Amino acid sequence: VYARSSSLNQYKTCEMRYLFEYVLGNKVPTGKSACLGTMFHKTFEIRSLAKKATQSGDDRIVDDNFGELTINQCKDYKYIHDLSFNYYSNIESHLKFGQKDYNDVLSWIEFALEKYAEYDPFNLNIVAAELFFDIEINKPWAKYETIIGGEKVSGNLHIKGTMDTVIKHSDNVYEMFDYKTGKYRTDFATGKEKDLNYLKNDTQLLLYLIALKTLYPDVDFMLSLFYINKGGIFTVVADEQMLNNAWKMLEDNYKDISKNYNPRQLDPKHSDYRCKYLCPFSKPSEVDPSV
Repeated sequence: VYARSSSLNQYKTCEMRYLFEYVLGNKVPTGKSACLGTMFHKTFEIRSLAKKATQSGDDRIVDDNFGELTINQCKDYKYIHDLSFNYYSNIESHLKFGQKDYNDVLSWIEFALEKYAEYDPFNLNIVAAELFFDIEINKPWAKYETIIGGEKVSGNLHIKGTMDTVIKHSDNVYEMFDYKTGKYRTDFATGKEKDLNYLKNDTQLLLYLIALKTLYPDVDFMLSLFYINKGGIFTVVADEQMLNNAWKMLEDNYKDISKNYNPRQLDPKHSDYRCKYLCPFSKPSEVDPSV
């Protein structure tokens, strides 16, 4: 009953993994690359929250993970990176981190701050940082009704997610800004390169556009993805056609998922590299069938 950009992209890649992960709720352990990306994101989240605080006249913030921080502490990116690296290294104890990992993330941070200084959050007008949304879709096609355990269950589809930063350029022009630390700029399901033409129909950006236009109906949007390690900043201007495409994408996906009673595997033989190396559900079971 929820759609996220990650779930819709997973469904496009492998319907069976979507079932295991997003319907049955089997959480996949965080991989090292994703965790390093989270460390990077944390530094920029703190900078965005701090800038937003200064805009309100505050001299400190309270972070969910690190507690109270002064604005000067937030500006010290090495200090925040130290906090972040230690925090996530501890909570993701199944992963092993070393000096190279620390240095890699630090180099991404310094590259972003030096090469694209105009997008340092402290140089921006921040509308929202880590903007969480949970929005009910009040459309006829988004209704559901079923029987579970002998009881009737009904409601509407919701969309859910978190955007890194929303920036104000003028009273009627905002920009959604999202950081990407991966080595590739390709669609995981199709292998297509995510150039500007592709991004007009990118699932994440389309879903975010629906959320943004719901939250800020009178504002026009630019949508930007910052590929730290693969090409820099890519920006598309959202127009009426893109918004129409977004609603069509969401409706088509929801109808397809709702009617799917036989989810397919990406590769039943598990020889595809995404199954063989990247999917924990394709590995032999560790459960003893005799027990």
